[in-house]
Amino acid sequence: MLGPLGGKRVVWAECLFADPIGDIAVLEQPGNQSLYDEAEAYDRLLAGMKPLAIGDAPAQRRERVLVPGGSYRLEGELKEAPPLYVEQDVPGEAPVRLLSLKGGRWIEGRALRRGMWLALEPNGIIASGISGSPLLSM
Repeated sequence: MLGPLGGKRVVWAECLFADPIGDIAVLEQPGNQSLYDEAEAYDRLLAGMKPLAIGDAPAQRRERVLVPGGSYRLEGELKEAPPLYVEQDVPGEAPVRLLSLKGGRWIEGRALRRGMWLALEPNGIIASGISGSPLLSM
């Protein structure tokens, strides 16, 4: 299931958690008692790797927006509504990179946070199946 970028996927891992909607999985070393060789291969694969720090999505903010006043009719009488300020959510935004399917090439884009939703706007065309790529904050 695992292997170096561009290499064969011959290393085993145990899946502790998978979320197909969020497209995330948590893996660990196979049981080293019964699968000693597989556990050693897992350790060798990860030995030279640096872990990625997990960050939060870009912070949202709120901004004040002026809603102009205007005339309206209430029970036949013309009234004037004064202008007023209201607050609205503005999406959080941050530059990111994601790994291409070919490996070794990074695609730049922007991550947008709207409430609990995270959207990606790439600076170009991305291939189908890239949804499992890590997003790296720039």
